[in-house]
Amino acid sequence: NILSKKITRSFHVSKTGSDSNSGSAENPFLTIQHAADRATAGDTVLIAEGVYKENLSIENSSVYLASLYLTTGDTSYIKSTIIDGDSLGSVITFKGNYNERLYNLFVTGLTITGGHYTEDEMSLMTNNDGSGILIEEADSVLLDRVHINNNTKNGDGGGLSIHQTNYISIINSN
Repeated sequence: NILSKKITRSFHVSKTGSDSNSGSAENPFLTIQHAADRATAGDTVLIAEGVYKENLSIENSSVYLASLYLTTGDTSYIKSTIIDGDSLGSVITFKGNYNERLYNLFVTGLTITGGHYTEDEMSLMTNNDGSGILIEEADSVLLDRVHINNNTKNGDGGGLSIHQTNYISIINSN
């Protein structure tokens, strides 16, 4: 059960936060990317409700991105915690490499929207597609209660694009 996840260390993100804050519940960060960049294996990034116009690049293994649904069980947080890519590329990119794969990636209770990726000659060579969520060179990925909608791509993977990835579970999502 996702709700039984033991949170060891968390970074909090809120629309009223500041990236110069500590990331605590009382002094949250403003951006998800800032929190994710500070997260290490086993950490949770807890995102308060709101619309976050960001294009995230997650480069650390065993990081958990979640709305407050994770701690409360309140499903209203799923639709009210939105990451909007603002048509500037993939909304969330999890990208390891051949020598250092990402593993144990978790996303729960979020709405992913507004991703747009236009395929060009360079992306054909680098496998760089996917506009909602792009997952590449990863193992053990869980998407739970994630709403992926209104993402577009001129090519493959408008909502979700997965390459060279093992053990992905998508549950209770649309």
